[in-house]
Amino acid sequence: MKLVFFRTLFTLFFLFPFLMYAQIDTSGLPVQEAIKIYPLKNLNSDFRDVNVSVTPNGKYLYFMSGRGGAVWSKKDKVEFRGKQEYDGDIWYSKKQDTTWQAPKYLPAGINTSHGEDEPNISPDGQTVYFQSWNSAWWQTGGPYYRAELYGEKWQNPIGLGDGINQFFRDSMFYYDQYATDGMSISPNGRIFIVAAGVDYDGNLDLYISRKNERNRWSYPKRLGISTPKDERSIFIAGDNRTIYFGSDGYGGAGGLDIFKASLNDDNSCSGIINIGAPFNTTQNDYGFIIGALGRDAYFVRNSDIYYASLGNALETIKPQPTLLINGIVRDCDGRESQSSVELYNLDNNELIAKARSNALTGEYAFSMPFVKGNYIQRFKLFADQSVIRKTFIIENNTPNELFFEVEPPCPEGVAVEEKTETITSEKDFVPTLDTTILIYFDFDKDHLKATQQAKLDSILQLLVPHRNYFAQVIGHTDTKGSDAYNIGLSKRRAERVNTYIQRQRKIEYDLSFKGEKEPILENNNPENRAMNRRVQLRIADALE
Repeated sequence: MKLVFFRTLFTLFFLFPFLMYAQIDTSGLPVQEAIKIYPLKNLNSDFRDVNVSVTPNGKYLYFMSGRGGAVWSKKDKVEFRGKQEYDGDIWYSKKQDTTWQAPKYLPAGINTSHGEDEPNISPDGQTVYFQSWNSAWWQTGGPYYRAELYGEKWQNPIGLGDGINQFFRDSMFYYDQYATDGMSISPNGRIFIVAAGVDYDGNLDLYISRKNERNRWSYPKRLGISTPKDERSIFIAGDNRTIYFGSDGYGGAGGLDIFKASLNDDNSCSGIINIGAPFNTTQNDYGFIIGALGRDAYFVRNSDIYYASLGNALETIKPQPTLLINGIVRDCDGRESQSSVELYNLDNNELIAKARSNALTGEYAFSMPFVKGNYIQRFKLFADQSVIRKTFIIENNTPNELFFEVEPPCPEGVAVEEKTETITSEKDFVPTLDTTILIYFDFDKDHLKATQQAKLDSILQLLVPHRNYFAQVIGHTDTKGSDAYNIGLSKRRAERVNTYIQRQRKIEYDLSFKGEKEPILENNNPENRAMNRRVQLRIADALE
């Protein structure tokens, strides 16, 4: 009885809206001959490469690929271009100058043998949203997750949960199977739209969820722009309002065409247009995304990734003007730092967006609609919880990209006195008694200062000629920065001292390095941190 009642409600909820759409006039589609499109051969493979997402600064591109290659990859039941495809994984590529580098897959923990898809990278580049039909998605808030990037490491994914999870639990319960093909999270992180349906090879529809005032995702509802035919690969542009999607339900050039529309606050859509050639052809064209500044576009044609510069594109196919705000956050010592960032509209005290700077690079970014007004950015550094504020004004003549360098002033304190052991005679230096000398370094530097070179010289001059010595060189850092960065820095410092010793006088040595694991003082003030930025040099008689 409950099952029948549930099915009746489900049928009314999902099937009734199928007739609530209107055909659009696709005659006289725009043809933009000045726009040239190119396949991204460095990224494409013999398998599906789809569902593209690009960071606002245009440096990183994420996508799904069925090419396999990971230790967890397994052959799926799907054939593509005459080959059996692997379970999907999320891949990414970094742009070097103007060239996309060979792509790499994201690590285990995000990718699994169950198939991952539909990556969406946040404007600050520090969060990736994605889909995973892993074996525990039902209980872990899936099938959509978010993972955070800290330095170079992705943190374990967390399910979006709430109404999104419940929607897919209900759908799977009712149909015994369910599929998606394209999901988008708005740049402000408050709108979720997905193309979903019973059969991946059948017709899918678009469903929308929004975050409420308690930051909980609502139960997705079907968007009215969905047709009885197929809608796929949704994208929400930087203005949080313009959407692009693939559809064969509105007519067009043939197959799936790319359409643009405006999403209203009541979830209705208006201004639907076909963006025309050269994007739309008789083939399947979909997965259209556009960069934060409206200059670059990426889309998928028959499961390959294409690129187009939009410099000469018609304004009608572009989203509303968007402002890209980005910069670098440093701590008071000048090192790139991790920080939370909040953007407020001072005119109405509205929180526009949140971001986080990367722990290694200090980079952060926002993408927001270009709306005149007074704004403030609030930075809170993770290291010492210091707060910095940066204000700016958006006017008609404001450029559509702003860059900020954020660095707090260091608190006043006692100047650090550098410890300078000076060896003046053999009486002061007895190798057989295991002498350890400390060589100090400037913040985030690995070069030897003149005072420290003199210290090393005074030691090396006292070594007895034709005698064998043992040297152990251990590098250290303070606690500013990530473990991975500090291990590398401590190694470079140790190698710098070693190289200097070998140039002056060849010594047998045991080169090792450590980072922030054995400080000689607590890393709680600039003076102590200066003493921890060191290389410990131990020289002893090789016969000991």
